Amino acid sequence: MRSNEIKDKALSLGATVIIDNAEGVISIDTYENHKAEIDGVAYELGLMAVDDAPAVSEDIDKPLFTDEAVIDEIQRSVNDDVPFWEKPDIEGEQLSLFGDPEPLTTSKPAPQKSKSEFSAGPVVDGVQVYEALYAEIERGTGFVDGKIRVQEFYEKMRSQPNHPTTQELADFLKKEYGTGGHSGDGKITLVDYNSKGLVFSFENGEKFRHSWFNVATAVESKLRSNTYLSPEQQAKWQAMKAERSPEENAEPYKVEIGDRFRNKATGVVSEVTVLTGALPYYTDDCTVKRRSGAFEIEENISYDKLLSSGLYEYIGRAEPEKEKSEPVKPEPVAEVTPETEKPDIPTIKNLSQLKKAIKPGMMFEITDHLRPECIGERRIVTGVSTVDFTSRKLDENGEPTGKDLHMEFDRAKNWTFDGGELTSRLDNGDMLMSFHFIDSLERTKEPERETITPEISDTDEAITDEISVPAPTPDKGDNFTITDDNLGDGGAKTKFRANVDAIRTLKALEAEKRPATAEEKETLSKYALRPFCKRVLCR
Repeated sequence: MRSNEIKDKALSLGATVIIDNAEGVISIDTYENHKAEIDGVAYELGLMAVDDAPAVSEDIDKPLFTDEAVIDEIQRSVNDDVPFWEKPDIEGEQLSLFGDPEPLTTSKPAPQKSKSEFSAGPVVDGVQVYEALYAEIERGTGFVDGKIRVQEFYEKMRSQPNHPTTQELADFLKKEYGTGGHSGDGKITLVDYNSKGLVFSFENGEKFRHSWFNVATAVESKLRSNTYLSPEQQAKWQAMKAERSPEENAEPYKVEIGDRFRNKATGVVSEVTVLTGALPYYTDDCTVKRRSGAFEIEENISYDKLLSSGLYEYIGRAEPEKEKSEPVKPEPVAEVTPETEKPDIPTIKNLSQLKKAIKPGMMFEITDHLRPECIGERRIVTGVSTVDFTSRKLDENGEPTGKDLHMEFDRAKNWTFDGGELTSRLDNGDMLMSFHFIDSLERTKEPERETITPEISDTDEAITDEISVPAPTPDKGDNFTITDDNLGDGGAKTKFRANVDAIRTLKALEAEKRPATAEEKETLSKYALRPFCKRVLCR
């Protein structure tokens, strides 16, 4: 039966079903969201809701149709001939067995955003609000000597590094201005001070508010340029300071060597090392050092950025370092033995590492130079700065001689770092200088002649003549074993340079009359005469 089908459907949806067989009525109590589904099943089965059943008229003589109903039906028939797309006022409808038809879609009004009480600016009612702000600052705080108190606060706080901050100045201005206001000028009808800031009211009913932080930013710019006080107020302020003791008049904080500042964004700590920039006349900058990974970087930074930008905070002072003494002249090297511990030579792969590694007292040997007479010189570094280093020539006894020569890091734009060989060239490709660091002068003493006095014989005859016997010949050491698997590789230029290095090393050994060290043996082993050498020499 059809009633059983709709009953089963209602029960499957969790509804309560009551069947009255006498009246032929099924009562279903279900959720609102299941109503449409049950109505659809009832429609398919041809069932009708009780509320929709037509009532039986008791007046049998009453006409079935009234004139109005007939006119409405005729009009509806006429409208049926109009396509639906020409009826924009007709909404789609969902038929229901219960109650009135419901619209398929209902449009909800979009929520309206609350309109701000204040205008966006910067021009309101024809007035530039920031120009009006500076004019209001010139007017003062509304109290006697208010601007002088602001100036005093600023100077007193500047006796501490990184103070006052903009927020500290904003808090002070908020208290100094207080709550109140005054009538405005021109199109500004009222100027109001409150806890939020400074508010301008205009003739057209609009308002604009400057926060106290914005007011402090504008005031700070005038304080830093020393234009906040008028000439009359400035004279009064100086007279007030003259009446005070020197201790009461705070002086701006001055950065000192050892001061440390932390970058608020990155957390990196920078320590002041020099009170000028790269050159002595850069007085607006100071030199700081900071760590970057495994390296220590030196850079210039302005005092204004350290103290007034708000990017850095003062965190204290490092313990003072001992003053650096003048470069100490190296003592002449008397003898180099395998047991002697040699200083480490830094591994340098780029110009930045060279600037960090080079120190006063380091020695290097020039292998190629713009001036040929400098080739073969051994020099000692006498000074290092962020832009260059100075060196002085060493004589055959290891003593510095002559004048200091400057080598600017950036003079040669083209640097190459081949193992321990550092080469700098000019923009046109010409050689400027090629050099490598050395451990020491690697010299030994000249072999001394021993004086032997013979023993007195048993006879009364004494031998008084001294016999000179040459000292033993220095040990030449063990045989050298070649361990370089790439020996002989490279082009003609590489092999030619290796031969030149070998010849120079041999000449130095012969002049110094000493055996070769392990490093020099490695250099000598790279010498080889090949047909390419003949071609190069012929050219």
